[in-house]
Formats: sequence, structure tokens, C-alpha cells
Amino acid sequence: SAENRYTSNFVDAFSPAPNEGGQNTSITARNSSNEIDMSEGIDAQDAKKNALGTVGDGAKVAFNTIKDDALSGLGETVIADTEYGKITKEFTFSTLDFTLDNQRSRFHVVSVWFGFIAFYLRYFYKQGNEHSVCSGDGFGCQVGQSVFNWTIVMLLLCITGVIYFAVLGSGNDVYRRSFLDVFIGVAGVLVFVVFPLIPEFQFRAAFFSTISENPTDDIFHVTAVVVFAIIATMNLYFQFTNAIRVLFSDETIGRSKFLSRMLVGSITRDERHFKQAAVFKVNRMMDNAFKLHTKDKPGGPTSTHDLALLNFNKISDKTEPAPGFFWVWKSFFNDDLWVKEGIWIHTRLLAGMLGQIFVVILIVALYSVASRFWIDDYAENVLGEQNCKASFDVENCIAPQFNGINLGFITCTEVILEGDGCSSNQIREDVLKTLCEYIPRHPVTNETVCDNARVYSFETKYASVTGENIQQGDCEAQLTACFSYEINDDVRRAACVLGIGPNFFIPYKFEGPLCESISPINSVLDSRPQLFRQAETLIRDLRDTTDDLIDKILPDIWMLRLAATVGLVTGLIVGISIFVHYVPSTVSTVLKFRSGVLPSLRDPGFIKYRKSLEGVTYILGLMIWGALNSVLLTVVVFAGATFLVVWEVTRPFLKKVIAILIGITATLTFKTILVTVLGRVNYAAFYRKRPWIGNVSGVALECWHLGLTTGYMLARTIKLIVAALLYVGRVDTPFLGEGIGNIGPVNLDAFPTIYRKGLLSAEAHRHPYIERLGYLYLLKIKHGSNFATTSGSIWRLLFVFSLMPWLRK
Repeated sequence: SAENRYTSNFVDAFSPAPNEGGQNTSITARNSSNEIDMSEGIDAQDAKKNALGTVGDGAKVAFNTIKDDALSGLGETVIADTEYGKITKEFTFSTLDFTLDNQRSRFHVVSVWFGFIAFYLRYFYKQGNEHSVCSGDGFGCQVGQSVFNWTIVMLLLCITGVIYFAVLGSGNDVYRRSFLDVFIGVAGVLVFVVFPLIPEFQFRAAFFSTISENPTDDIFHVTAVVVFAIIATMNLYFQFTNAIRVLFSDETIGRSKFLSRMLVGSITRDERHFKQAAVFKVNRMMDNAFKLHTKDKPGGPTSTHDLALLNFNKISDKTEPAPGFFWVWKSFFNDDLWVKEGIWIHTRLLAGMLGQIFVVILIVALYSVASRFWIDDYAENVLGEQNCKASFDVENCIAPQFNGINLGFITCTEVILEGDGCSSNQIREDVLKTLCEYIPRHPVTNETVCDNARVYSFETKYASVTGENIQQGDCEAQLTACFSYEINDDVRRAACVLGIGPNFFIPYKFEGPLCESISPINSVLDSRPQLFRQAETLIRDLRDTTDDLIDKILPDIWMLRLAATVGLVTGLIVGISIFVHYVPSTVSTVLKFRSGVLPSLRDPGFIKYRKSLEGVTYILGLMIWGALNSVLLTVVVFAGATFLVVWEVTRPFLKKVIAILIGITATLTFKTILVTVLGRVNYAAFYRKRPWIGNVSGVALECWHLGLTTGYMLARTIKLIVAALLYVGRVDTPFLGEGIGNIGPVNLDAFPTIYRKGLLSAEAHRHPYIERLGYLYLLKIKHGSNFATTSGSIWRLLFVFSLMPWLRK
């Protein structure tokens, strides 16, 4: 049976010629068995019965039409009856055939892949962790829970993945042209992409939930809505083109440039280009062979046979440089990879690259938001740099008392709060219950604020006293709790409690040289117990000493921002580098296998590529999560290294290290000059002109290198770590050398081998010469003894050996 592929080999070989007639591929005369002969005369009663029968027959016809439409191409179809027997085309579920890219549109396949990646991250990630199979913290319980969790993940992904790709990929078939397939595809978009975002259609099952915990405030939910809207739009567009394709015949589509561009499909166009590669390569091979029969200068052998062998021997060791980075991308965009080189870029590779871009953008966005949040939180809670400026007039303040005893704080109205950091901390419930009765009532409604949610606390913020003859810094009071009753942009008017620390309720929190002369603050300070004053003085001295030490240890904001920026930039560069190098690396590997640089069929180790081909299903996940790990590790390492360079604590140590490196570099420069001079004077390749000079200098250098190589090994370690960061996301090329990392039968880095398996599997089906050879075999099957006869083969051998005599060896 011929494999169901749209290389169109079997289509070209077995489709009837224009004048042969042949069987129409569409199902014609479906209703012929149901037609009713009305030629004979009938009475009214028989006519009524036959009319009812006609309605029933019409329903049967409609049912049969739908059934035939649904089952078309799903069984075994005989496409030719030859002298070798019947040739059948078998159903292969081409929409799921990612080994051969046996679909119509590559972009449709990529959009389905991209949608499933997003679907997995949104709904399946960490599924099963919420269900416990045993109670307790024992090791056996943990093992059982882990087995259960991963079993759930396996079942969810395997079952849902097959259904997802079969349904959303429906209609992307080169043979089946059915509105039923389009309907299934549209229904799949609605069920898997659109409905889970609509609250009315969300649900929670045993191991699966589409319900978002914070549908309005969660940034992940908002991002998911945007991503899934893009996915739904793309898939609905492709199903729209599939529906239009059902309405037009191939001839109509071929006559219209607009319809061809919209409906033919990217993989089908690449198939056309790919067939041209076989013609291009054969023509170039014959042209090069013909040139070997021509003289480039007078003289020499007169026989073209001898001349061709002589010229072939002259250029047999000639090589050409491997294609570079820019050449590959230029050929990718102008279709030369398909038309001239015949290299097939797999849809799985393109889907993986799209997933890499998605993951890199996601990581960069999340890292930017998270680093900004962490730095702002550090500045606010650790360094006390709140974006909040507070001031109050003491004329609007009172000092509460209990039984004539001052409580150690003041309450004020008309406190002015400026900045978006003035309402960042919701007050703790215990603090609110303690202080709410002292917060002044609402100036308009005269209501208390004990149950109001707009009460905020401040841990380290001080408010400045304003008034006549009072300057900034003359006196400040600790902001304890405030109720905002008038808000205008970032400026708030509030009623506040001031002078008491909200964490440990320490009173008398007033600072400044004029605080003891400003009423009512002076009355509060005068009421301090003597023991409290002595303890406060001791604490102030201790705090000054601690603050000096903390100031030396705590990094400044600019240090954290610089480290975060360097990590972000380097991570982004690594992510982009991984993305742009996959296609050139793939093309380079394919050309190396074709040219023999990488040994293939005659190499004993080639057998490893022909086993366990199911491993190629790792490739997509390896590409996506490899890029994720590489970017994250790069961000952490480079951000950490930058921070250590600028941090005041480690800066002196690094200065010493840099000074040592500069000294070593200076001596190495001197050594390089000396060795260069000695090498020219004393060495001729491997031999010494003056052995005593070589012996003395060799012992001297070896003794010196004994101490120097400790630094060399440290530098080598750093370089290997940096290289590993860059290559951890690259499964397209080996990071370890041949034989390195093999511990018995275990290969520590088997993923590049798996990637090469995928390339070789594609080459086994998509090589231009395989295409041409398969076409010839199919023609032989079709025409039997009338094609590729023995006499014709002999004449072809004579022609080939005459044109390329070196093939006889």
C-alpha cells in the first residue's frame, strides 16, 4: 500500500491522464439507488404513499451523504489495479502525522501546537497535586503521592492531547474536503479555547478545573485571556479557509492567484518547492559532470573519458565552506532551502521555536514585574523609602489622655498624604481595634472608622510638622494609622494617629530638635517616664551604631536595579540566541550527514540513530523547557555576578582579585613575548636547534606554570559554566564531545542524539532523491513491465558510466 502523504508521488503516479477519464474522486450518483421511477401511471393514493416514501428516501439520502462524507478516506481505498495486484491508500490520521508533516497548512499546525502549550500551562500545570492518596509525612507516602501525581499528569496530557490535536487540526487535510471536518474544528476551538474563559461555562472536575481563583486581579488570568483570544482567532481563521476550500475545486483554486495564496496551504507550497530540489540537484550534478569532460587548457589527454577521470581526481579532495548563519536564514526566507538544497524544516521545529519565543517573552515580562516589585518592596520596607510624603499642622491635633495621663501619641485631622505609597499597607485587625476609637471621626458624617476598610498603617514613615517658623525636619511624628476621607489623585486628606509605632505599640515616637517646644507634642514628651527616657537614649545610641552597620551591609537601590537589568539583558540575549540558531544548526547537521562529515550508514555507531525512534517526541518539550532553563540560569548567574561586583561588602575582595588578575596578565604578556622569541630562535617545528636553551627554559616555565595553573583551572571552570548556560537550551547540537559523558550504557546527554534521530527520520522520507526514487518505484508498479525495462536500464547505465566514469569504483 502507498503511504498517505502529500508528496503527491502516488497522486502523480496513479492519477488518470486528462483523456483517460478514470474514476472521479468525488462520490457521484450517491442517490442513484434511492431514485424512484415515476414513469408509470399511479392513482392518488399511491402518489401520496410514494410522496411520503420520497420524503423518507430523502432523509436516507441525507443520512447516507453525511455518513459517506464522514467516512471518506477513513478506510482502505483502492487507487489502482496493476499486474502486481491492487494498490491501496490507507488511512493514517494525517492531521496527527508530525513525523512527515502530512498536513495542508504548516501555520495551522503551529497554531494548534502553540494553543496546546498555552492550554497545558493554563489548565494542566501542577494538576493532581491537590489530591492526596495517603495521610502522613513518611517517605512511602511521599513516593505514593508522587507516583499518583505524575500518573494523573500522564493520563491528562495523553488523552486530552490526542483529542485536542485531532479536533483542532480537523480540516487541515490535503485529501478530505468536508464541512463536517470544519464543523469539528470550530467546535474544538469553542470547547477548548473559548468556553473555558467564559464564567458561565467554567467547571471543576476531579483532576481538572477551568475556574480562575482571581479572575479580575490575577495578571496570569488576564494574560491567559489575551493569549487564548489570539489562539482562537488564528484557529477560526484557518477553519474559515478550510470551509472556503470545500466550495471550490482544485482547478478553480489554481486559476486564481488570490485563492491559491489563501487556500493551497504552506506545506503544499513547500512540497512544490521540494520537488524542484530533486530536479535542481540532478541538473547541477549532470552539469558538473559534463564540465569534467571539457578541457580548461590545451594539451593533455584527448579522450573525454580519460579527461573526466583526471579532472575528477584533481577535485576529489576539494571542499566548499559550510553555509553560515546569514546564508541559512536568507535561504529560509527566499525558499532556497527547499528549491535548491531540498532540506525540509519540520513543523515540530517551528512550533518549538514559537514556544521558545513565547516562554522567553513570558519570562522577561514576569522577571521585569517581579524584580520591580521586589526592589520597590525592599526600598519601602527595608530602606524605608516609601513614595509617600506626609505633613500636618499641629493646630488640628490633640493629645488623648486617660484619667489625666497622657497616652504618648497625638491624633490629628487635615493630615496631607502625597504619593501612591500612602495607601499601600492595609492596617492589621488588632491594630485597628486598638486605635480606631482614637482616630478622629469623619468630619462630614461624624461616623467612627472602626469598621472602615480605608484605614492604612505605616511602619517606618514619619510626618513633618508644618506651621509658622517651622522648617522641614524641625519636628516629625511617626505615622501610625490614617483614615482617608478625601482623595484627589495621589493627594489625600486624612485623620491620623501619630507618635506610636504600629508593630510593638511603642509610644513617644517624635523626632526633631523643636519637638519639645511645639504644642501639643511637648506635653506628650514631657509626660514620658524617666526610665523610659533613659531607655530611649540607650536605644537611640544603639540604633545609630546599628544603622551605620546596616548602611554598610544593605545594598543601595541602584545596585539591585543594575544587577536586575544586567540579568534581564543577558537572559534576553541568550533566549534570542537560542531561537535564531536552531534553524542554521539543523541545516548544518543535515548537510554534514549528506556530505559524510557526520558518518552514517557505514559507521558502526549509526545504529543508535535507528533505534527507539519514539524518542523524537521529546524534542518539542526539550526545546521549550530548555530555553526556559537556559534563560533563568543566565539571569540568576549574571545578575548575581553583577551584584557581587558592585556590592560594598564584596567589592574590596573583588578589587583584590582584579588586581591579582591584572598582575598575572602583565606577567603572561611578558611570557608570551619571551616564548615567541625563544620559539623562533630555538625551535624548528618539533625539533630544537639549541637543546640546552630549550631544556632550561622548559624547566623554568614548567615550575612557573605549577603555580599559575591553579588560576587557569578556575578560569576554565568559569568558562565551562558560562558555556553550559548557553547550551543547556540547545538540544540541536552536542555540548559534550564524542564519547564524553558515557558511563557504561548511560549517556548523560542523550538529547542531541534524539534530535538527530528526528532529522534522520525526516531525511528518510523527505530527501529529494528519496522523493524521485519513490516516484519511479510507483510508476514501475503502475505500468509494470512497460516501464523501466531491462534494455532501458542498460542504456541508462551506459549513459551514466559515460558521463560519470568514476562511479565504476
